[in-house]
Amino acid sequence: MEITIDRVRQKHWVETDSIMMKKFFPELSRDKATSSANLEASETQHPNESIKVVDYELLETDPGIRLPISSYHPDIQNEVRKAYLKIGRHQPPHNFVYPWSVQGKQRRRFCKNWFDLYDWIDYSESKDLAFCLPCFLFKNVSKYGGDHFVGDGFGDWKHAQRLANHATSSNSHVNCVHMGYALMNPNQSIKAAFVNQTKQMNVEYRVRVNTSLIATKFLLRCGMPFRGSDESLNSLFKGPFLELVDTLKEINPEIASVIDCAPGNNLMTAPKIQKDLAAACACEITQQIICDIADDVFFVLIDESGDVAGKEQMAVVIRYVSSEGLVKERFLGIVSVKETSAKSLKEALEKLLSINGLSLSSIRGQGYDGASNMRDVPEVVVRHQLQNYVRNVRCDPNFAKLKGLSDLCAKLVETNKCKTFDMVYKLLKLALVLPVATASVERVFSAMKFVKSQLCNKMSDQWLNDRLVTFIERDVLGTINNDVILAHFQEMDSRRFSL
Repeated sequence: MEITIDRVRQKHWVETDSIMMKKFFPELSRDKATSSANLEASETQHPNESIKVVDYELLETDPGIRLPISSYHPDIQNEVRKAYLKIGRHQPPHNFVYPWSVQGKQRRRFCKNWFDLYDWIDYSESKDLAFCLPCFLFKNVSKYGGDHFVGDGFGDWKHAQRLANHATSSNSHVNCVHMGYALMNPNQSIKAAFVNQTKQMNVEYRVRVNTSLIATKFLLRCGMPFRGSDESLNSLFKGPFLELVDTLKEINPEIASVIDCAPGNNLMTAPKIQKDLAAACACEITQQIICDIADDVFFVLIDESGDVAGKEQMAVVIRYVSSEGLVKERFLGIVSVKETSAKSLKEALEKLLSINGLSLSSIRGQGYDGASNMRDVPEVVVRHQLQNYVRNVRCDPNFAKLKGLSDLCAKLVETNKCKTFDMVYKLLKLALVLPVATASVERVFSAMKFVKSQLCNKMSDQWLNDRLVTFIERDVLGTINNDVILAHFQEMDSRRFSL
């Protein structure tokens, strides 16, 4: 047979595509009887509704009558695609006689050597049409072109040039071929490479943020300043924060390699990052205190004083009985006030309690610089329970040698009698949160003079509050896991990477 110029051109056009196709589209012949049997089984196995379970041995291989990929449940569509890719292109047996069809004034039929020329071609014996295997598998997820080689089939044997055009000029076909290769070789796909790269970048991001958090927590606990007067690369002293980060780099080579290779806009050492990390620490401390109070009653201690910059500050300390029965005094926050009148202090207090989710109805007393304002405690009938309580604890050796109401309250919780004598326990808690002489609020102002000093007197109200909360309640800060703080930090703003 004479080889025409068109035939040579067609072979050249598909040469590149053939190399790729042979890697994952093997050839396999199936006889018509097997296909018909599989069709019957498929129709019995799969109803018209979306298919959720499929027996791969019953997959129809004849492209003219096989079910579309979209008919399978989305969870198993990729498994069906893999099964078809392993089965390979459908070819009739070698002794199959391709039928003739009259097209125009000439008789035409499918040429068997097209299987060698086009590695993507499928042939349907039942419909005498050609199909494209990769387009059939991925056309419903590809954004290009129509479905001529997927649903309708190709039977215009007179214009065989369109077969070559499909492989070389169709963006849809090229896209489907690449998706098939990526499905069978997931570790070599661009998407997999991008995911692996993103995972590595997230790991490095976590190392940088965690390093900054370690430095931040150290400076917060010590009440030290963060910034330096000269933070340039050639500075002899860049400030406590950056110097501490450099020290951590010297101690841990892994930290040094991650930070030194990081882009300049993602070092996670900027002043805003420092303040966000400090705010996350302060918020988690306050949240833990609020959770410790739960819905129980508490007493408020308030005092005001001017800072080094001449601003009036109101400090709020709350006194409560914890779930373990221990009396605790915790620093809630500091608020800048314009004046020290009773009305101004009350408004500032209400705002602070509201921000932290505490109810005004739970306050059982307020102390203002030594003066107190007690709320009326509703009268309750506890005489019967109190008599039973006295008889019970006198016979219990656990309640011997107690030194005060605080020890008694803790022992009730320890022995679980706080539930048996719940009314007595409530009275004890009310007695413990009554206003007493305490230096807790005065210690807040001593800490404020240490944190906001003459050398560090320019500080925003929020930054001062976060510094004081973390410095005064550093014992609570030590109990909070770094992962909890980092999760809070991550939610404060949109970050470039995830933890």
